[in-house]
Amino acid sequence: MTAPDPAGEPMPVYDLCAFFVGRWAIVREIEDRRAGVRHVMRGSGTFALPSGDPAGLLYDETVTWRPAGQEMTGTRRYRIANLAGARAEVLFDDGRPFHALDLSAGTCAVHHDCPPDVYDGLYRVLDTDRFTVRWAVTGPRKDSVLMTTFKREP
Repeated sequence: MTAPDPAGEPMPVYDLCAFFVGRWAIVREIEDRRAGVRHVMRGSGTFALPSGDPAGLLYDETVTWRPAGQEMTGTRRYRIANLAGARAEVLFDDGRPFHALDLSAGTCAVHHDCPPDVYDGLYRVLDTDRFTVRWAVTGPRKDSVLMTTFKREP
């Protein structure tokens, strides 16, 4: 398969569970416009079916980066709930809602209010083994752009 141009047409996804399940290599570029710094995080994320929950996935992520020469590690966990074909609800690990997701068009604009800041995101499926998530975070506390590229690991 020839890799499509990331600026080309997104690939529709009709079964989020089948698409997401597995391990993904992550590269996250963060531009903190307020501080005038850029960071690059690298790591991996795994979407897995938790036992006893056929309508959901768990997403676990671990990344590392080196601000000012010091290695840092970060982790996060999300729950992908109410899976129905191309649609789902993304929840924080504690069950609070994060955003709705619908990749039937291969792209999905998402929004999350985290007062006093606002998170506006865009998911984009490039092909069967790659997708991106871009967040613009604005408000009195933050002014950042985060671009994450996910590539399926064998």
